[in-house]
Amino acid sequence: LIALKAKAALRRAQGKFDDAIAAAESVIMDNPGEPWAYKEIGLSTLYLGNPEQALDWFAKAERIGPRDPGRWTWLDGRGHALILLGRDEEAVRALIHSLDANPRNAFPHAFLAAAYAFLDRPDEARAALAAYEQMRPGTRVSTFRSLAPVPLALTSRQYQQQRQRHDGDRGGGRAD
Repeated sequence: LIALKAKAALRRAQGKFDDAIAAAESVIMDNPGEPWAYKEIGLSTLYLGNPEQALDWFAKAERIGPRDPGRWTWLDGRGHALILLGRDEEAVRALIHSLDANPRNAFPHAFLAAAYAFLDRPDEARAALAAYEQMRPGTRVSTFRSLAPVPLALTSRQYQQQRQRHDGDRGGGRAD
């Protein structure tokens, strides 16, 4: 089981999303009560450019593991998917829950900054960005992308098109 979990995460990081999904599905076959596997399928589905479908997988992980120590991972993924879908108010709620579940994770702050900017809430966007920068000093747009769990170039064309919303003119997304 541990080897399959490692394989799923590695394949996702390599941009081999179909292989990652297959490995996570094998984990589910052996242990249907493993929320981590549902989260893995959600993340790979997200990077394949299907954020609505990813939300279903994150919801399954939440139903199975509402008290799981790794809960923050699918809440973070949920916030990411909701931003891609333009559901920014919902994204803010998911990302705040992610931070409540794991205050040491810096990435929700970056996504929160984007969601608040899209909602035209500049003070909250600046505060979220400041929190991110405090946790990851010296981060710039170019280095932030290199810190991502999956390099953008390895994601699907559909995902990259959805991500253009992040990188567009709103809020100065190209500020390096």
